[in-house]
Amino acid sequence: MESIESQLQVARIQQKVVAMVSSHPAILSGDIKSLAQFITKTVAQLLNIERVGVWIFNDNKDELINIDIYFLSTQTHTEGAILREHEFREEFHYLVTEKYVDANDPYHDPRTKGFIEGYLKPNGITSMLDGVIRMGEELIGTLCFEHVGVKHTWEEDEIIFCSQLGDQISLAISNKKKNLVTEALLASEAKLKHLNESLESIVQERTSNLEKSHEALEVTISDLKKAQAQLVLSEKMASLGQLISGIAHEINNPIAAIQASNQNLKQTLNFSAGGRFHIDLRLFLKNEELIKLASHFLMQVKARRISYTGRERI
Repeated sequence: MESIESQLQVARIQQKVVAMVSSHPAILSGDIKSLAQFITKTVAQLLNIERVGVWIFNDNKDELINIDIYFLSTQTHTEGAILREHEFREEFHYLVTEKYVDANDPYHDPRTKGFIEGYLKPNGITSMLDGVIRMGEELIGTLCFEHVGVKHTWEEDEIIFCSQLGDQISLAISNKKKNLVTEALLASEAKLKHLNESLESIVQERTSNLEKSHEALEVTISDLKKAQAQLVLSEKMASLGQLISGIAHEINNPIAAIQASNQNLKQTLNFSAGGRFHIDLRLFLKNEELIKLASHFLMQVKARRISYTGRERI
């Protein structure tokens, strides 16, 4: 009865630890360091295990890097130890192929014999349980329970418990990767948004510049059209002036000629045979001979040129 009660008590503790770990905020955030420290300390204290550690493989899977080890006797954490494949090749092989390594007597277990001189003896480890952490088919690392100074036989419930905690670590690592991808996507979206905004700003600025250039061009074209119209009008007016000048010249020449010969024409007409003078002369003299004689004398008088100086004319 006492043994059954003890087993039930251990089972309750294990369930409690799994519940605490699964609800830990580090699962969602992917904070492996915080989760590892919580698991190692909680398991060591509640199940009285001297050393509890979390080890994670590097990307090449040739090194196991310690994320955290909790020492129950000193209640302290440490980290940073590295186990390399070329030093523990056979032991790495078992971690790759097995779901767990339950070494009740690690000094005589073929799966851990390579750890004896470099790891087991220096740390006084007397029994070791490595629960392999996987994410799908990918090997992630191991959760290690280690008793010091006392022998211990690992029970099935302890192996299952170790594997359950390993699954929570795997979930946290998966969430971390998702968070990194999400952050990268958000950063890319922010960068793309910034580029779009910059592009829109550039497009708006260039559009504004084009509109201003278009308006300036329209003003220039309008001014050119006005100048062209003014030039056309000036040309028309100049042509019209030349035409009017030519017409006036053409008109003035005959007018001047007419005016110049008008007096002579009047005199000629008046003294001609059909002029008014001869008509009146015929009425007065009534003799053709006398009329001819009078006309002859008048013509001689008219033909005489009398020159006067300017003074005399004044």
